[in-house]
Amino acid sequence: MNWIKQNLIVILPAIAMGYGWGWRGDYGHETGAMIPGILVALAVAIASGRQDFWKRLPIFGLFGAIGWGFGGSMSYGIVLGYTQHTDFWNAAYGYGNIFIIGGLWGLVGGAFLGMAFSYSRSRLNDFVWPVLLIAATWGLMDFTGLTEMMEDWEVLTKWDVDWYAAISALLVSGIYYGIKKSEAAKFFAILSIGWILGFAILTLGLGLRMTPPRSDNWSGIVGLAVALMIYLYNKKDCTSIYMGWSGALFGGFGFSIGAFIMTIQQVAGWPVGGWRLMEEFFGFLMGLGIGLAMKRYLSDNPSEIKENANTFPSNALGYGMVLIWLPWFALFDDPYTWITDNIHLVAGKAPTTTTAIGLLFGIPTWIWIHSAIAVYALILICLYRKHQESPLPIVPNHPLGRAQLVMIYALLFTLGTANAQMLSEIGGHSSFFAFMSHIGLALGSVWLLLLAPNDGTIPSGGKQVPDIIFKTNPLNRILWILVPAIILGITYLATTIRDMPSSGSHLRF
Repeated sequence: MNWIKQNLIVILPAIAMGYGWGWRGDYGHETGAMIPGILVALAVAIASGRQDFWKRLPIFGLFGAIGWGFGGSMSYGIVLGYTQHTDFWNAAYGYGNIFIIGGLWGLVGGAFLGMAFSYSRSRLNDFVWPVLLIAATWGLMDFTGLTEMMEDWEVLTKWDVDWYAAISALLVSGIYYGIKKSEAAKFFAILSIGWILGFAILTLGLGLRMTPPRSDNWSGIVGLAVALMIYLYNKKDCTSIYMGWSGALFGGFGFSIGAFIMTIQQVAGWPVGGWRLMEEFFGFLMGLGIGLAMKRYLSDNPSEIKENANTFPSNALGYGMVLIWLPWFALFDDPYTWITDNIHLVAGKAPTTTTAIGLLFGIPTWIWIHSAIAVYALILICLYRKHQESPLPIVPNHPLGRAQLVMIYALLFTLGTANAQMLSEIGGHSSFFAFMSHIGLALGSVWLLLLAPNDGTIPSGGKQVPDIIFKTNPLNRILWILVPAIILGITYLATTIRDMPSSGSHLRF
């Protein structure tokens, strides 16, 4: 037990993100990836044992969601199919590119997480309006059908990329920067330009396609990641750079080793879902990398975070992300699909057709669900405002207690919605494994976060962590150098232990 408590900063993020990525496997895309981003960020804040981190919990959740959400646009289904072939070079191509995809995911996510505790409160507040305006623009485009129309634009349909999201984000952030001279708006404009240049140079210019005919969003994310690192380097934000590169290393290995585990599952015939194993292992290893980076950062006793501005704007946005957006997305996606689907799987029987609940009292189901969530959001907002005026008894006085309550809420809400959707499909070993792994990892996370030290003491004599520690991590350097050899070694093992390609394999060449 003492060993677990001493290494909670490593263990809790790994378990929480393993659960989150298994959950994300049922949802997919950018919004699905935001959930494990929220969970790993909350886990890091709670396990840090620092009161200044606990007080920034909503900021951790917000930046974790944004950072890991970017990678959700990358397609990797066919890339994993390459790893399941017996041809050595096709499999090596798959393992190499799945390392790149996982690395990009961890790089951007880790760097954004670093901003949550390295930026001043005034800089964090500056993010509020650019984030809201960009999100509102994308939402309006989806609602009006403009997104679908742009997706079908014949000139760029071939590459299936989110060019319209990058262009609209650039326009919104550029206009806002011109009005307010907001550094955060400039930051998002730079990321948008990076995405556009990455896609234009790598895919349009050089003709590089990772996984045709699937999406080439990977090239845009490469450009975005390069722009992000250049921006952070110019700002001398070594903390975020270090967190990003640690996330990249472990995210890359997590995805490639996870794909190898999926091969072992198929060859050994384990009665569990290989895809689920891969997803959860990827999340576990990437969360482990984030935890190890945080442990290294905290080992130098960094000085206390000083809040130089009103905490309300950025905290309110962060709480809105975790307490309102998360349940809205979790409820609307799978349960809504479950309610309106015409086909349900009955355990042990063939699929049967059932009556979909399309209307209730003449009103479409989606309106009922949105209305319920809107009422719920209004109640939470009223309670939040009341708590600001006079603390509510139900809310713990201790900042750690509040942080634990928020994360338990996120864990149990996602657990309930995902398992509700699964119940009608538990008819085999793999489905039952997915169901039980959800429960086990979520409850394991709850148990671990309750072990967090509650004193919140920041060591006396705390100092600004010297930049040099983020440039001299020998183990990370060695692992980066060994990446090609490790990928080729995994490929050799994967292609020799199987006699024939799996049913889901693909050939790139």
